[in-house]
Amino acid sequence: MAEQITFQIIFQFLQTVGILVGVSYYILSLRNQNRARKTRLYIQMINKFSEPDFIEALGKLNDLEWSTAEDFIEEWRTPEGRKTIITLGNWYEGLGTLVKENLLDIRVVALLLTGLVIQFWDKFIPVIDEVREALEWPRFYIEAEYLYDQLKTYIKEHPEIQV
Repeated sequence: MAEQITFQIIFQFLQTVGILVGVSYYILSLRNQNRARKTRLYIQMINKFSEPDFIEALGKLNDLEWSTAEDFIEEWRTPEGRKTIITLGNWYEGLGTLVKENLLDIRVVALLLTGLVIQFWDKFIPVIDEVREALEWPRFYIEAEYLYDQLKTYIKEHPEIQV
């Protein structure tokens, strides 16, 4: 009788250990999948830098000039201006969304893109409210603005990140 009780206790212990090992493996597997997803996202972000349209848009951004919403809309109406604004704006908008949804760490953006994000958004700061009103599009690049704000906050908290 004692042997049967001992066998049952050992069997229950092994079952418990097996379950704990299985749960631990599952948790580690989820963490690895999450890390792999973040790595793929990071690589996709880096690859954007080598795309000709993106490189061209970065170069043309400084050539675009506006001081009022009307000036911006004039640039927006030209094929070259619209292509530059949309290429960069939509990319930063996407990054802002990823940061907002905690799919991309602001630290990664700060390490890789601080200067580019600030350069892009500084161009929009003087006219963004007017442009949103003129286009009747209150969310126009709102996530890009969120990205900029989060980046500025992160930089204040981490002065080792230099602009």
